[in-house]
Amino acid sequence: MSINKKGISPLIATILLVGFAIAVLAIAFLWARGYIEEKAAKEGKLAEKQFECEDIEFTITSIQVTGSSVRVALKNLKDKNIDKLTFRIEGDSKSDLRNEYVSLEGLEVKPYEVEFDSSKINDPTKVSVIPWINVAPGYYLPCSNKFKTALV
Repeated sequence: MSINKKGISPLIATILLVGFAIAVLAIAFLWARGYIEEKAAKEGKLAEKQFECEDIEFTITSIQVTGSSVRVALKNLKDKNIDKLTFRIEGDSKSDLRNEYVSLEGLEVKPYEVEFDSSKINDPTKVSVIPWINVAPGYYLPCSNKFKTALV
């Protein structure tokens, strides 16, 4: 009884390996292209929104300290909405950050009552305000170059 077992020929094995390598490279290339296009689209939208920061202009019209809160009145000087504000209250070489999700509409004057941690700051001396714009639902972009600071 004779058993003739033959292996796969080297030519067919080489063709199969090359075909497999090409298939893997094609899948990786298609995935990478989609990923890069999606990333570029997101970065483009973010850059557009950063450019919109140039349209923001506001001023601090008044500041009043009462107990553990500061009343800050802001005036939007342009017709561009500010979607979120960050208030930084400084004093006693310490600071306290507070985010306000109440927007400041275009050309609006609005007072904000900002509570601060009186165990950190006894006597506030300075208030800084950073405007933010909405990029996507729940995501905001700070316009850090447009912040304003006023002495109390």
